[in-house]
Amino acid sequence: MDSKFRRKLDPLDQAFLERAFESAWVEIKQDNRLDAELDSDEGLEATLRRELFEIALSNGIRDVETLRDILLDELSGE
Repeated sequence: MDSKFRRKLDPLDQAFLERAFESAWVEIKQDNRLDAELDSDEGLEATLRRELFEIALSNGIRDVETLRDILLDELSGE
């Protein structure tokens, strides 16, 4: 996880976000639609991490599956 996010989250929150990211990453990589929109996996990864961070902080969500689902819904435009 990006170091600027680590400074604002406790270790448990970091673990939740990392697990949510990894779960979303698997689903997104299987659905290649987003790959065409970004220049690299690094760009996609940075975008996903930033979105997860914002979702978690703005909603106070700590559930991995809920974080993943919200992220995937936002990415799909739902």
